[in-house]
Amino acid sequence: MLDTDPLPWYLGLLAIVAASSLFVLWIRQARATLPLPPGPTPLPILGNTLDIPKSHPARTFKEWSQKYGDIIYLHSPSQPMLVLNTLESAVELLDRRSSKYSSRPISVMAELMTWSNAFGLREYSQEWREQRKYFHECFHQGSVEKYVPLQTQGIRSFLRRALAPGPSYKIQEQVLFTLISIVADVVYGIQVRDMNADYVVNARTALEGFVRSGEPGAFWVEFFPFLRFIPSWVPGATFKRFVEHYRPFVQRTFRGPFQIVKDSLVSVRHPYQTGLLMHHKQELENSPPCATKELLYRINNKDAGPESYTQQEQMVMESMGTVIAAATDTTHSVLLCFLLAMAKYPEVQKKAQAELDLHVGPHRLPSIKDRTSLTYIRAIVLESLRWQPTAPLCIPHLVLADDEYNGYRIPKGTTILANVWAMLRDPEVYPSPEIFNPDRFLKDGALNPAIRDPRSVAFGFGRRICPGRHYSQNTLFLFIASVLHVFNVVPATDSAGNPVPIEVNMTSELIR
Repeated sequence: MLDTDPLPWYLGLLAIVAASSLFVLWIRQARATLPLPPGPTPLPILGNTLDIPKSHPARTFKEWSQKYGDIIYLHSPSQPMLVLNTLESAVELLDRRSSKYSSRPISVMAELMTWSNAFGLREYSQEWREQRKYFHECFHQGSVEKYVPLQTQGIRSFLRRALAPGPSYKIQEQVLFTLISIVADVVYGIQVRDMNADYVVNARTALEGFVRSGEPGAFWVEFFPFLRFIPSWVPGATFKRFVEHYRPFVQRTFRGPFQIVKDSLVSVRHPYQTGLLMHHKQELENSPPCATKELLYRINNKDAGPESYTQQEQMVMESMGTVIAAATDTTHSVLLCFLLAMAKYPEVQKKAQAELDLHVGPHRLPSIKDRTSLTYIRAIVLESLRWQPTAPLCIPHLVLADDEYNGYRIPKGTTILANVWAMLRDPEVYPSPEIFNPDRFLKDGALNPAIRDPRSVAFGFGRRICPGRHYSQNTLFLFIASVLHVFNVVPATDSAGNPVPIEVNMTSELIR
């Protein structure tokens, strides 16, 4: 028998690598041959652009699911879309596969208005992770309790204004003003006194532009990005004039209050011309909480060069500027729906007031400490989030790599729309979903864990879940408990004193 040398170790390794590469190529080839998810038949060039509903798209997508199934694919010249109509598909893709599904599609309108600087709209990147870290430092669950006194103070100021309304009083505007004024105090330490304050005007207008531009199919430039280069005088270029109107308000919302905080903290010039030396830490801790002030203090105490410091300062400004969208307009929508529900369902209001009378009593206002004993109020908060979902299609996600789901191919670069409206209006989960019924979440005097918590849907999914959700939930509880403890919410009356019938009509923008 002849002696033979053993196979060199590196040849075995090469064989393993080659086999693995062939397997990966086989998987990719198999995925490439998989069909796309079902959806409306696309037109040449235009794809399904004309099929995208301009009014209440979430409702239409839910109706389409009866024909096409739980996931629906829409062809587009530049940005194909996949609609997820069930929580199961959203959890599987956006939660469990979040490494692939955590980016954002590039919105031309957001970019032109400079809303893309808000980290909630940024693509998944190192910059996004840095901005989210700054946001999380100030608004994680253990941090938001320090803002409760400011939230309580702002809501009680609303109660006083509502008690003696002026001739131009509008409840919608007063609720929004309350939320904006609280955010201004929490984030920047700015006290705003009325609706005409610069910060309020800038923030309201910037939010209006954000909401109007985010409706699916609202602007063709999102489907044909090259249109961004046409002059504003060209017929049909209404998006250009739209951007020119709203962009200055967005920029002032981000930069103006940040600069006020920065200037107010000057005591000695930092060695870097772009930076500032902050007040002593003890002085900072003894002052009312201010998220921007705290973050600026931290980055000023880091050993960083001038270029790094400038970048960190920019990220602080952009992450804090995001709070106005994350904690204001969505909460505004939920609270208006709560007021509408109270006027439409007086039996719910009476039951809540009975609970408040029992546990709070007539001699004080509710506080955050009452939350554990006010179970029915907590159920109203949950039902307010579910009944009329404030962001029916969530903020879109973007697929970073080719994927497969239930035998269908999901190409890289597809925009993912989670149909939150369909998930929170699923009659198999929430019987009679069109009715405002907090009792659906209760069993034996406690919250029923067997019923799907709307917060698991309403605040988004995966790594892009709303980072301001804990702050928002405190606002919702305090507002709802305080209003119901002080006021009866009733329908308006006509000239003869008869109640005006209430109809539930919702807008169809990004934020309803």
